[in-house]
Amino acid sequence: MPISQRSSTYHARFCALRNWKIALTYFLFCALQVVLRWREFGNSPQGQQQSIIFYVAAVAVIAALGDLAMALKCFRERVVLILVIISFTFTLVKAFWRTHIAAVAVTSERALMILWIVASAMSLSMVVSALRRPGGLE
Repeated sequence: MPISQRSSTYHARFCALRNWKIALTYFLFCALQVVLRWREFGNSPQGQQQSIIFYVAAVAVIAALGDLAMALKCFRERVVLILVIISFTFTLVKAFWRTHIAAVAVTSERALMILWIVASAMSLSMVVSALRRPGGLE
């Protein structure tokens, strides 16, 4: 099967603007991240060292999300995934260079919180769009 046909089939099946379950998954994940980021405000960063497995897994997740973002065709889906990739990448960099990034940690946490709020709002709009389609709750 050619790549363009496979991409079209994949997108038709997992489009968040057509499938309310996929859109709800986007929204719940982004809303969970907003809650988790909110809980971190005011807490001092812990100085725990991450294992090499954390870094390898984080890079694998970022690569998989990048591949998924390229397979999807809808603008909102891509924007939400790109915001997630940016957040994960910054978290990875922050974990790797904890001592060098400590000076901008508060500002960066606020920026990541804003990214997650924007991603949550966009994913909520995908849920609304999916439910408005004819046969939205099927």
